[in-house]
Amino acid sequence: TTEKGDITVGTADVAGDASIGTTEGSIGIDSLATQGNAGITTEKGDITIDDADVAGDATVGTTEGNVGITNLDVEGNADITTEKGDITVGTADVAGDATVGTTEGNIGIGTLDADGNAGITTEKGDITIDDADVAGNASIGTTEGNIGIDSLATQGSADLTTGTGDISINELVSKQSATLQTVDGAIDANRITADGMVEMFTQHGDITSDDKVVSLNDSVSVYAAKGDVDLNEVYAKQNASVGAGDGNVTVYTIDGENVIFTVEDRDKNLTADTVTAGDSIDITSNKTDIDTIIQRDDRDNMLTIAVRSPEADMPFEHLSIDHIVTKNGVIMSELWGDNIRIHVDAEKFYLPKLRIGKVGYFSTTSTSVTLYGIAPWLDSSNIQLWHDGANTDEWTSLMFLAPKRIATDAVYLNGDDWYDVYRQRRSGVDAMRLDLARENSGYRLEREAGRSADIYAPFIRYHLIDDSLWQADVPLAEDEDIVIEETI
Repeated sequence: TTEKGDITVGTADVAGDASIGTTEGSIGIDSLATQGNAGITTEKGDITIDDADVAGDATVGTTEGNVGITNLDVEGNADITTEKGDITVGTADVAGDATVGTTEGNIGIGTLDADGNAGITTEKGDITIDDADVAGNASIGTTEGNIGIDSLATQGSADLTTGTGDISINELVSKQSATLQTVDGAIDANRITADGMVEMFTQHGDITSDDKVVSLNDSVSVYAAKGDVDLNEVYAKQNASVGAGDGNVTVYTIDGENVIFTVEDRDKNLTADTVTAGDSIDITSNKTDIDTIIQRDDRDNMLTIAVRSPEADMPFEHLSIDHIVTKNGVIMSELWGDNIRIHVDAEKFYLPKLRIGKVGYFSTTSTSVTLYGIAPWLDSSNIQLWHDGANTDEWTSLMFLAPKRIATDAVYLNGDDWYDVYRQRRSGVDAMRLDLARENSGYRLEREAGRSADIYAPFIRYHLIDDSLWQADVPLAEDEDIVIEETI
């Protein structure tokens, strides 16, 4: 030790503890081996170590200066710190806990193998790690700076946090939970696999994953308060939740017992290629496009799907689901939107509470239905319905019960032959054809009964028939024009 001056050590082999220190000066060590603990410290100066083999605990620290270690093998705990300066570690094999920290400076680690916990922190600076294998928990964080990791594996939990800065990790494997969180920065997590909960959150920045995000036995939660979310593959044994406050959400495949999507901004989009769920899918979004929904193979319940607008008092603008594949059908308990297109590859499809602002196209394996909320027209669907959902607070219902059989309380406009609409009644088109035939044969309906108005009203409103057919005045005969002849 010395109070003021540099210390240089070539090779040192110590049977007990080794203490190497200076108050003001640098320390340089080529090779150090101890049978006990090792303490290498300076208050002001750099510390460089080529190789150190410590049978006990190792403490390497400077108040103001850089720390550079090429190779470190410790049988106990390792504590490597500086208050102001960078820390660089090539290879560290630690039998206990590994602590690497600086108040102001960057941290770079090549390979870290710790049999205990690992804590790697800086208040102001970047953290880069090539490969880390931790038997306990791993906590890696910076208040102001970026985190970049190629590979991290833990038997415990993994927590990666930044205040201001990006988080980038190529592969993370955790036997417990994995948390990636930043206040102001992006998260790029290529491959995340955890037995427990996986959480990714940013207050301001994008979240991306080009490979997969997996929770083998728990849930996945991904949310960007202000930024886009773009994920390739998500799997959760329990809940899989992906959302954005002010940003688009794009997911290629997602699989969860319950799948939750949230897009809070009406101007942003939700896009998913394949969604797999066991029990339910919950969507909050103004504009949604999903290619395929599949129910998990081991489930035979009706799949529950809820879709709502980000504003509770407004309909969503657009919903398109090309295919829903399920064993026992789908129930959408409440649906209020302007433009909807949904196809179910089954026969049971229940919509007990439904409002359409413009046009909705619904179909099952055997039956297609168009429900209009605006001026209707006849199209190629098997059944056409109308409900004034755009101008009233009233709901209607649409229930696909069996092949070619539906139940609805909407206005029944038209239907193909052999398609049943319950409660059973004539379609509007059939009623018009019958009444027009009677008109043409000289038979007039009684205007006073109001039945004609009930039949024609929705069709005349949207100019589907000529209103002169029922509004035309019929001249009344004068008494003197009436002649009664008796025929014997």
